[in-house]
Amino acid sequence: MLRLLKYEFLKARATHLVLLGVTLADQLVFLLGILTRDVPAVTITLILQFFLSIAGTAWVGLNCILTLHRDIRSRQSYMLFMTDRSCFGILGAKLIQTTVMLVFFAGLYVGMGYLNIDIFLRTFSRAEGVWIGLNGLLEAYAYVNLMDGTLLTTGFVTYAATWLSYIAAGCFADVLANVWLPGKRLPVIVAFLLFGVLAYVINWTQTLLPALPVYQQSLLLATGLSMAYVAALYLATAFLMERKLSL
Repeated sequence: MLRLLKYEFLKARATHLVLLGVTLADQLVFLLGILTRDVPAVTITLILQFFLSIAGTAWVGLNCILTLHRDIRSRQSYMLFMTDRSCFGILGAKLIQTTVMLVFFAGLYVGMGYLNIDIFLRTFSRAEGVWIGLNGLLEAYAYVNLMDGTLLTTGFVTYAATWLSYIAAGCFADVLANVWLPGKRLPVIVAFLLFGVLAYVINWTQTLLPALPVYQQSLLLATGLSMAYVAALYLATAFLMERKLSL
């Protein structure tokens, strides 16, 4: 398993380094804007950081699905399935690598967000009133308090678990489509449709969960459901790979 994990980290290294480099470049421009008190530059970099956090964590997950797709379709990568490695180990290494990097980048963006907002408010004291007003609106209408560390941490864990369940669904849909309909274009279309159905089911069942008195408990309940989906989809995908792809 350790060799498989090392192999997966090496394959995804370029993608992760590019994402990290873009993130650090944005942070550097933000700090330069703070030093020069350039409000437009600071504001733009904060907005870019927000969208980068969404796109970056999404790309980490999509890269797992794309890597699995190439492993199935490429002759060079398909040799991995001809070794004595179990498909449960091969897929498990991909999901573990993705989980580690997803937690790393999501935690990085959350930490940078807290740090940068604090620096911004200390540098531009007039913005503190706007921040307090925005936090009040979010707490009144979305039940989100940006100053509540436990709520944001729980929300981060729920987000990571939910996105991981979508990744597992994408892997299952891709493997199933390629096993049923070997070809060039049709499996991609079928896999996308299957993924859409599975993602909808995951999201729909989360909405059916009971609302607990403490919102953090509801988030943890949604996290547990997402991890149950990850486990079930992992076992189903690995079993299908073992039966149809392993030689």
